[in-house]
Parts: sequence; C-alpha cells; structure tokens
Amino acid sequence: MKNYIYLIIVIVLAGLFLFFFNILRAAPGTSQLTEQQLQMPSDAVPTQETISIKNFTFDPGSISIPLNSTITWVNNDSPIHSIKSNTFNSPNLDTGQTFSFTFDQPGTFNYSCGIHSSEKGTIIVR
Repeated sequence: MKNYIYLIIVIVLAGLFLFFFNILRAAPGTSQLTEQQLQMPSDAVPTQETISIKNFTFDPGSISIPLNSTITWVNNDSPIHSIKSNTFNSPNLDTGQTFSFTFDQPGTFNYSCGIHSSEKGTIIVR
C-alpha cells in the first residue's frame, strides 16, 4: 500500500511539472504560438496584417492568419531589406517601402531577409 501512495505522488508531481513547464514555455513575450492561434477556424474571414522590419527583426516574428489573408511588410529600418522564401520573394525594400503577399494556400511559410540571413519569420495559414 505504501508503494502505491509513493507512485501516485510521483505521478501527480510529474503532471504538475509538465503543466507548469508548458505554461512557462508559452508565456507572453515569446515567439511561441498559442494553441488557440493554431486552431483558427477554416472559415475565418481573411485579414490584412502588417509586419514591420525594424532593428534587423520582423515584428511580429510569427503570425497565424486565415486563408486568403494578405501580409504587408514595411521597412521601418534605415538599411535595405528584402523578403525571401520558397513561395514568395520581394525586391529590395528601402526605408518606407512595402511588399505584400496574399496567402491562398494553407501551411507554414518560413521566410528571411535576403540580405540579412539572421532575420527570420514564420507565417501560419489556416
């Protein structure tokens, strides 16, 4: 009987650890997408979203959008940037210039700056 009590205590503690670990992993300010963002209904209305390029980063770095939504990247930085992916590519964007792309296929689209390869972003289309 004593062994069963210890086993139950270990299982409960392991469950609590995993629960709090997952909460901390998805805490605000991280680039993790929440479960709610990933389960967007397929009949959601398309949106127009903007991603800012500033300080050599994409903001937001990850975004989840409904099918047929349009993303517009705006270069709010002084250096020239570009958007490069396997699906879409922009010309070089000087300060203030924009590039837009409409996502008509579901999936996960990773992209980066064609000039500064450390700048990366992700679009999730549901």
